[in-house]
Amino acid sequence: MRKSAFLIASPWVLGMLWAGAAVSFGDDTTTGPANGDWFRNPDPNGTLSSPASAPTTIAPSPYSALPPLPDNRIFASSYNESGDYPSRDLRDWVFANAHAATARAIFSRAETELAAAFSRAQFNFDRSKAYRQAVQAEQDAYDNYNNARHRALRELYDDPKYKELLHLSDDIGDKLEIRRASKDATKEEIVALATLKMEYASDARSMEVTVLSGDSTVDAARQRLIAASQRVVQMRADYDDSLRDNPQILAARETLEDARIGLVTAQAYQDGAATVGQAALDYAYYLHRNDVGRYDYGGNGYGAYSPYWARD
Repeated sequence: MRKSAFLIASPWVLGMLWAGAAVSFGDDTTTGPANGDWFRNPDPNGTLSSPASAPTTIAPSPYSALPPLPDNRIFASSYNESGDYPSRDLRDWVFANAHAATARAIFSRAETELAAAFSRAQFNFDRSKAYRQAVQAEQDAYDNYNNARHRALRELYDDPKYKELLHLSDDIGDKLEIRRASKDATKEEIVALATLKMEYASDARSMEVTVLSGDSTVDAARQRLIAASQRVVQMRADYDDSLRDNPQILAARETLEDARIGLVTAQAYQDGAATVGQAALDYAYYLHRNDVGRYDYGGNGYGAYSPYWARD
């Protein structure tokens, strides 16, 4: 009985399966009512059109002419401004980094210009006619004093006592150096030799002072040397004071301070842009942490779909 019922129902079941296959595997990419897919063309009123009123063509998808999208839809595209990739924030960091590099270069150049201003001022002072004349006068006064001193001491060089004092001082000095290098020398021995050497040298110096103090030529040469040295020292002090009011140095200092302000501002801007860009990038990846595929813009419903892609 069951076998007979199955044999009777088989033609009907096979017919239904054949009709369903035609519908299921029908070509939905062709046009015209002849393909039997008129139900894929709804009219504007929301009702299904009959075969007689079905359009001859299917309106193409507005995305069909666009190039394929990248797999990662967090990157914004030129035709879809709803992407979640923080391109604007990251571009801002690039600009901030370039500005910071420029600020560092400007600050370095300002430092170089300030150093060059000091070098030019020093060069101009050293090459000035007044300073060169003062230095030459000091050198001439020193040479005159040495010549006058040697002339005054010429007679003292022939004095046997003076010569003996110099000889004893040199001899004790040599012995002192030898004992200092010896490991068995005591502290008392070193002190005694040093004291004796100092006494001989002091006696010889006393004889020199006695001779030089009575020579008017030596005293006059000493006074000229002191005056020339004081003039050079005063000119150097005046030059140091003039640096505070030097217009080139003041301008270079002001430029350096402006460059320092610009550098601090650019570095702060760079740090802020980097922080914001990193936070925006982390947010974009966090926003798409559950994404599993790419949204198909063709509108045919095939392929993986994630609700996070391309929100309008």
